[in-house]
Amino acid sequence: MKIVIIVLKLVFLTCIIMLSFYLRKFLKFYFNSKYREVKYGESLNLRKNKNLFHRLKLPRGLSMEYTENKLEKCGNPLHLTPVSYLILKILLFIGLFFSSMQTQPLGKNYIVNTIFSIAFGIFGFFIINIINYLNNKDDLNKIRMDLADVYDLINLQTMAGVNIGHALVEAYTVCKNKRLKKSLIKLAAKINLSKNIEKALDDFKDEYNMSEIETFVSTMKECINSGTYEETIDDQSSSLKTVNAFFVEKQTEKIDMWMLLIDMLMFMGILAVVFFVVAGNLMQSGNSIFK
Repeated sequence: MKIVIIVLKLVFLTCIIMLSFYLRKFLKFYFNSKYREVKYGESLNLRKNKNLFHRLKLPRGLSMEYTENKLEKCGNPLHLTPVSYLILKILLFIGLFFSSMQTQPLGKNYIVNTIFSIAFGIFGFFIINIINYLNNKDDLNKIRMDLADVYDLINLQTMAGVNIGHALVEAYTVCKNKRLKKSLIKLAAKINLSKNIEKALDDFKDEYNMSEIETFVSTMKECINSGTYEETIDDQSSSLKTVNAFFVEKQTEKIDMWMLLIDMLMFMGILAVVFFVVAGNLMQSGNSIFK
């Protein structure tokens, strides 16, 4: 008991020291304009436009740019900003930790409840990451299906003599996944505004952590540089369709397996009901005979 209290006090003291360090850094950045100008050479207009959290040199896990990039790559289904993402994670940890300590689900043993509450709080801290991971995994499977249609559209348009830039602008029209459609609309807007197709493709690639997207961008760049469209795009489309066929087959097998499991459970349920009805009737008959 005493050891646990000492450990908790040490953890609390460490948190206070870290908070003091970043509070000092916060005050130095916020109130000392000359310090910012000397150390980082920031002009007045740049300081006004930059968010304070982006100026602080936080650890990588707490860096706003890193968090923003991570949220973008996983699709950000909860539409969180980097600040709200970190605040929500901390609130979930604190909320689940203290609610578990209050309810004492494992009895009155303080040490066991503390360990369980910390584990429960850690689960709450990472629950947003789990949601983002599952949503991203589902999105990537749907995006892979849509990319094959995008390849086919670009191939058809380039074969008809349409410029590849214009073909990329129209690519969003065949997409069913909202996330990919939104990204391709942004790609089309950047191509129309800047006329720099390669830079727009690089920005499009940065929105995903997906090998198929990287291959798509590399293929489009190769087509732009080499001028050969049909064979390159057709090869990538065929290989992606093969992967998609395996995925569809796997999903079909999963559905069949779940249907079989549901059928077995229903059969066992019906069998159990019949057994209890028959057993009940036999017991009643037996009691009436022996009376």
